Amino acid sequence: MENLSRSIQVKFRVNALEREKIRDRMKECNIRNLGRYLRNMAINGCIIKPDYTEIKRMNCELHKIGVNINQVAKKANETGSIYAEDLRLLQEMMDTIWQLQRYILSEEPIPGA
Repeated sequence: MENLSRSIQVKFRVNALEREKIRDRMKECNIRNLGRYLRNMAINGCIIKPDYTEIKRMNCELHKIGVNINQVAKKANETGSIYAEDLRLLQEMMDTIWQLQRYILSEEPIPGA
């Protein structure tokens, strides 16, 4: 490798916890030179951008269930009884949530989706 002249200095600040994490990662990579490690990470490192699409979808379903539970509770308070159709609808929505949760955790396709 060529002996490169590095005349430009890049500075940034970290807190004590971040510094310790950097040192831990350096040890994992068996790199002792901080400058070498930081250059390598800045040039060759990757940024992980998580996809929250399915979690947002699950949150939407949870919101719907919450709204329906409130409606069922209101009917139950007004009439003194709960309708079987309301309970069936809530059960279907809960099944959807469980399917989404299993999908998010297993990264396998949702059957029938």
